[in-house]
Amino acid sequence: MLALDMLHMALSPDERYIAVGDQDSVHFLLNARGQVVRRYEPLSSYPHHTTFSHDGTQLLANSCHFYGGCTLAAPVSAALPDLAADSGEEETREAPAINTQWRVYASATLPGMVVLGDANGYLHAISDDGRPLWRHHIGSTISAMDMSPDGSTLWAASYGGYLVHLERVETGMDPYSIGTSPYAEVRRWIFWSDETGPLRW
Repeated sequence: MLALDMLHMALSPDERYIAVGDQDSVHFLLNARGQVVRRYEPLSSYPHHTTFSHDGTQLLANSCHFYGGCTLAAPVSAALPDLAADSGEEETREAPAINTQWRVYASATLPGMVVLGDANGYLHAISDDGRPLWRHHIGSTISAMDMSPDGSTLWAASYGGYLVHLERVETGMDPYSIGTSPYAEVRRWIFWSDETGPLRW
C-alpha cells in the first residue's frame, strides 16, 4: 500500500512499465499487470519523482532530503526477470547515482535527453546515460514542464507563480539568462493571488 505523501508515478513510453513510489517506500517498477518487477533502494531519504527516458530504456528515480536529492538511473528491459512472487524475498537492487544534489519535481524528455526541474528553480538537461548537457534557471521551485516533440519549445511552471515559454535558438545562449542552455525566454506570465489577473513579464 502506498501513502499519499509525495506519491508519484510515471508510465513508460511503450506502456509496459509503471514506476511508482511514496515518501516511505522504495522505488517500485511494475509491469502492465501491476506486478512488482523490481525494487530499487532510494539513494536519499524520501522517494519523490520518477520518469523514463524518451525511448523507455532507462528509469530515472529521484529521492529527496530537504531541498537536496539524489537521482538514480536503472536500465529497463523486458529481458529482466521478475522478482520471484512466491519466494517472499524483499530484494532491492541499487542503481548508480547520476546526481546527488537535485530535488526533482518535474521532467520532460526528448530522444537522448531528459530535462529535470528542481527545487532551486533550475532545469537540468542530461543525456540518457546521465551526462550533463545544459542547465537553465527559471526561478522558484519547478512544478511542471513540457516540451514540443521536436524540442523547439519548452514550457516550465513554478510554485512561485511563473509560467515561462522558452524557444531553442541557434545563436547560442541568451546573454541575460543564468545557465548554459540553448533556449531563450520568449515570454513569462506571473500568476499571483493579490493581482487582478496574470502579469505578462
